Amino acid sequence: MISYLPAGEVILTHWNIIEIIATGEQHFVGYSELDQLGRVSTPILHFDEETGIGETESRSQYKVIGKPGRLHSNARYVLERVCPIDLIAYRFRYPIA
Repeated sequence: MISYLPAGEVILTHWNIIEIIATGEQHFVGYSELDQLGRVSTPILHFDEETGIGETESRSQYKVIGKPGRLHSNARYVLERVCPIDLIAYRFRYPIA
């Protein structure tokens, strides 16, 4: 089941960033260990790769842990439901390991 969650602080593991090809918008995709959910964020406003901290359009604060790359299965599930690749073309910002 897909749920829309209120803005807040989110810590992601097994993460990557997707870019929607048509718009250039970028979104965090990953696994929130705190609530054990796959996540796809609203568009990213800014992201500091040095600190791993970013803010999204919904004003959520994201902190990414570990190196980007392969997604957790729950994150991939949410991504495939929110952005079906046959309807919304996107690419990963970081190579999938």
